[in-house]
Amino acid sequence: MKIGTTLLGVYLVVSPILLGPSESLAQEPSMALQAKTADAVSILSKAAQGRARIIVQYRIPASPARATIGTAEENLEAVIAENQTIQDSILSAHFGALPPLTTADRGLTRMSITPAFAINASASEIEALANDNRVVAIELEQVYSPRLIQSVPLIGMTAAYANGATGNGWAVAVLDSGVEPNHKFITNPISEACYSTTQGTLGSGGSLSTCPSGANMSTAAGSGTNCNISLDGCEHGTHVAGIAVGSNTQFQSGQPPYGIARSAGLIAINVASQHTDADCTSNQKRSPCVLARQADVGAALDRVFSIRNTLPGGVQVASVNYSYGSKQLYSGNCDGIPISAITVAIDRLRSVGIPTIIAAGNAQSRTQIGQPACISSAIAVGSTSKTDSIAWYSNMSTQVAVLAPGGDDSSTASGMILSSVPAGYGCSNYTGPAPSTGGSYCYLQGTSMAAPTVAGAWAALRSAVPNANFEPILAALIFTGQPITDTRSGGSITKPRIQVDIALRALQLGGLITQTWDFGSGNSSTDAKYYWQLVRSDDSALNLKCLSRYGQPNPDCTGNAGAFKAPEGYKICASTIYMQSTGIPEPSTFIGALQDQTRQHAWYADFGNWAQPLSARVRFVLVRTTFDIGCMKDFPVFMCGVGANNRQGCTEVQLGGVLR
Repeated sequence: MKIGTTLLGVYLVVSPILLGPSESLAQEPSMALQAKTADAVSILSKAAQGRARIIVQYRIPASPARATIGTAEENLEAVIAENQTIQDSILSAHFGALPPLTTADRGLTRMSITPAFAINASASEIEALANDNRVVAIELEQVYSPRLIQSVPLIGMTAAYANGATGNGWAVAVLDSGVEPNHKFITNPISEACYSTTQGTLGSGGSLSTCPSGANMSTAAGSGTNCNISLDGCEHGTHVAGIAVGSNTQFQSGQPPYGIARSAGLIAINVASQHTDADCTSNQKRSPCVLARQADVGAALDRVFSIRNTLPGGVQVASVNYSYGSKQLYSGNCDGIPISAITVAIDRLRSVGIPTIIAAGNAQSRTQIGQPACISSAIAVGSTSKTDSIAWYSNMSTQVAVLAPGGDDSSTASGMILSSVPAGYGCSNYTGPAPSTGGSYCYLQGTSMAAPTVAGAWAALRSAVPNANFEPILAALIFTGQPITDTRSGGSITKPRIQVDIALRALQLGGLITQTWDFGSGNSSTDAKYYWQLVRSDDSALNLKCLSRYGQPNPDCTGNAGAFKAPEGYKICASTIYMQSTGIPEPSTFIGALQDQTRQHAWYADFGNWAQPLSARVRFVLVRTTFDIGCMKDFPVFMCGVGANNRQGCTEVQLGGVLR
C-alpha cells in the first residue's frame, strides 16, 4: 500500500472464496480438523460461503532421496518426484482427476519440494482431508501486499567496494512483482520464474495470474518481467531489485550510480497476482492491484532452493529478498500455523546458508512486526531514516534482526530511497534524467526498501569472504552495526543499523577478529608451575600474562605478555581462548577458573619437564560501545595441551551464557 503517494505498506487479506454451490451455515469443526489447524472455525466459516482457500501440508516418509537434501549427494529430481507422487495421491483421493484442479474454481498451487499444496475446498472436503492420516496441517492461505541511493555510502559500501565486496559471483533472489529487464539500472536476470495463481472471483478473495499467457507458473525466459504497470504495486519489484543489485550503465548526474551489491546477479521471481475492489482497498491500495498469495511464495522459495547449484557461470545464491507481508502483527515468532508451510521453506534455505530477508512492515508498531517476517529463521528488517533514526512508519520488535535505510519523508522527498521504476509508472518526486530504456527513477520509502539493502549487503559480503556462511555474516552485521534506539512515543527497542565495511573487516579477520600471542618456553628440569591469566582491564582492552603460581612474573616465560586494544568506539564483547603448545602433538589439560569481579580468566597448569614454547590465541567480537548487549556474560573458553605424567585431554569451559 501507499500512505499518501510515497509509503509502500503491507497488509493481510483472508477473504472467502465464493465458489460453487453454497453450503449451509458453518458447521462445528470435528476433532480431527481441530487437531490439524488452529483456524478450524474460521476455515469452516469461509467454506460455508462456498469454498475456502487452504494450504494442506502432508507427511512424506523418510527416503534416501530426502536424506540427501542439502548435501553433496543431493538428488532434487528424485525429491521432487517423490513429493509430486504423494501430492497426486492425496489430490486424486479427495478431489478427483487432476487436470481440472488448475482452473479458477479450484486454483491448485503445488509446491515442488515443500510437502504442501494450496486449493479451494468445500467444508466436507476439508473435513475429509483432516481425517487423512497423511495430512499433518491445514491452514488458511495468507495474501500479502508490498511494503513499500544515498543509503549506499551511509552503510559503508564505498569502503566495502574497495575491499572486494561488490557481489560478483553471487545473486540475490527478489520475490516480488517482477522486474523491468530493460532498465539501465538493472542487469538482465540470470534466472526468472513466475508463480501467480488464477482462482476464485475477483473482488471476493479471488485472483488472476500475472504470469505470461495467464499460466499459474512459468520458468521461461521473460517470466520474471514486471506485471502490468496499470496494476497498483507492479512498480515495486523493479524498485526493490535496483536497491539490492542495481548498477547504472548510463549514469547521469541526479541518478543513483549503484545499488548495494553492484556486481551481483539477479534472480527475478514474480509472485504477484491481480486483485480488485475491496481486496485492494482494504489493503490501502488502488484497485486493481497486486498481492502475493502465500502458496505462490512457498513455490518460489522452493524454486530458489532447487536452482541454487545450477545457475549459469557458477553463480551462487547469496540471499532471498521478500518485501511483502501482512497487517496481522506479532510480538514474538510466528513459526506455526497459519504460515507453517512458509516456515518449512525458509528453514530449508537457511540450512544451506541462504537467508530469507523480509521487511518488518509499515504499521508503525513499536513492539510487533508482520508475517512472514516474524518467522524465527527469517531475517526481519526494520527501517531507518538517512539520518539514523527509526523511520516513522517502521514496525519494531525484539524479532527484528537488523535495521537498514528505508527512507523517511518527514522533511523532504529526498529523504526517501531513489531507485528504478518501470516505464509507465507515474512519479512526481523525481525530475532528473531518465535512462534510455526501461523506465525511470523514483523516491519511495518503506521497510520494502530496507530489506533489499540487507539482501544486497549479504551478497556483497559473500563475494569478499566467500567462505563465510550464514551465522558469521549475521553475527558480523549485528555486532558491528550502528545501534539505533526507537525514540518514537512508546518506543524503546535498540537494534543495529548495518555497517557493511566494518562487518567486512570482522569477517576478513576470520569471522571473529583474531589476535595471537606467543609465550616463551619452560626451561627448568623440574616441574614448571605456570599461571596463565587473561585480564580484560576494561571493556576495550585485553592483557594476557604468564605468571607464577602466586601471581608474580614467571622467569620461565620468556615471551611473558601480550595486549590488544579495541579500536576507538568499540568494546570487546566475547572471546574464545585457545591454549596450545608448539611442537607437541598431543593435547594437554588446563585447569580453568573464572574470577568474575576482576573480569579475569586464569589457568594453572603443571607441565612437568616442559621445553616447548606455548602460544595462546584469543578470538573476540568487537561491538560499538554505545550498543548494550550484555557483553560481559559471554566468554566461552577452550583449553587443550599436554600435561605432566602424560595426562591428555581437552576441556571446554562455557563461562556464563552464550553469545547473543
